[in-house]
Amino acid sequence: MSKIDENQVTNIISDNLGIRFAGSKFKLDGWGEVDNWSQLENGVYLFLEVETSQKHPNTNVLKVWPFMDENKKIKIFLIQTFFPNSPGLTSNRGKLCEWTAAKIKNIHGKRFNYYKLVINDSLTQNDFTKLKILITDFLHK
Repeated sequence: MSKIDENQVTNIISDNLGIRFAGSKFKLDGWGEVDNWSQLENGVYLFLEVETSQKHPNTNVLKVWPFMDENKKIKIFLIQTFFPNSPGLTSNRGKLCEWTAAKIKNIHGKRFNYYKLVINDSLTQNDFTKLKILITDFLHK
């Protein structure tokens, strides 16, 4: 089930943002893997994490931190997606995702950005327009 969800989410984001993903995991030099990724312009990597059953989704944000420390030239925009029934959406560990992302952004500044996207029935084109603007702004920092 998880792999199907990863592919569906990748397609939704790709279709709405016009971004092609690699269709494979990105290895974080021993710190884990990212579900999918795309290399954008200006040395920016767009990482995608799809949270379907993860009870510790904060680790999917946290693992990016040491990878960035070791790779000083890499810039990362992380999209972390949840579904309404994702176990980590409203848990304390889910709240740690945004807290951890804020800490990484505070340390790495213009090299990191994070966006939490909940895939549900109320998701609209406006949500993707906002996300596209954030990514475009990040590319030009």
